[in-house]
Amino acid sequence: MKIKLLAISLFTLVQSSSNAQISLRPYVGVNYSGFYFPKPDFYNEYSSEMKTQWQDEKDKFNYRPLLNAGFHVDIPVSDYFSMETGLRFIQKGGVYKDLEDDGFGYMLKFENRMRYDVIEVPILLNYNMEIGDAILTISGGPTVGGIVNLRQKIAITESFDGETYSETFDTKEDAELKNDLLSEINRFDLGANLGVRLDYYNFSFGLNYGSSFLSIAEDTEDEEFVPYFQNYQFTVGYKFELD
Repeated sequence: MKIKLLAISLFTLVQSSSNAQISLRPYVGVNYSGFYFPKPDFYNEYSSEMKTQWQDEKDKFNYRPLLNAGFHVDIPVSDYFSMETGLRFIQKGGVYKDLEDDGFGYMLKFENRMRYDVIEVPILLNYNMEIGDAILTISGGPTVGGIVNLRQKIAITESFDGETYSETFDTKEDAELKNDLLSEINRFDLGANLGVRLDYYNFSFGLNYGSSFLSIAEDTEDEEFVPYFQNYQFTVGYKFELD
C-alpha cells in the first residue's frame, strides 16, 4: 500500500512539472566577498589579551566587491515549489591590510588583494509566491564548485625618516607565483546558498548569501586562522520561458 501511494505521489509530481513551464535565466551581478574565521578549538584557553590579539588579526581581513554571472534553469514541481540549478562563474576573495608603526618614524603598510575565480553548480529548492504582477522566490540549497584561477596583488610600502620604499607582487605578471599559490590551496568548494528573488514580468532581481563548508586552506590542523569564503550577491537577470 505504501509503495502504491509513493508511486501515485511521484506520478503526480512528474505530471505537474511536465505541465508547468521551464524557464532559463541568465544573469550578472556584484559579489561582495570576504572570509569568515571560526574560533580555534583552543580559543577558550586563551587569555583575554590573546583573544583581543586574535580578534584584531581577524579584523585585518576586509570584504571587496567582485563579479558573478551565470545562467539558471528553473523546473516547476508544483504550484509553489520548483527546483533550480545551473552554472555560474563567481569571484570570491577579500583584502588583507596591515599597518605597523613603531612610533619612531618607521611605518610598514602591507596589503594583499585576493581574488579566486570559481565555477559553481547550485542545487536549490525554491518556494514561489505571487505578489500582484510579480513573483517572490525564496531559495536555498547546496553549491558545488572549484577554483579555476586566482589573482593576488601584494603591495608593501615602507617609510622611514621621510623616505619611502614600495614593492608590488602580482600573480597576473608572475605565472610561477600563481601556480605555486594554486598548488597550496584546496581548490574544491562545497557550500550553501540562501536567497530571495523578485521576478517582475521577465526581469529578475536577486539577493543571495553564500557560505563555504570547506576552507581554502590545504592544512587546517592546529591553525589559528582557517579561512572560509563568505559572500553577499546581488544579481539582475532576464527570464526566458522554454516550450
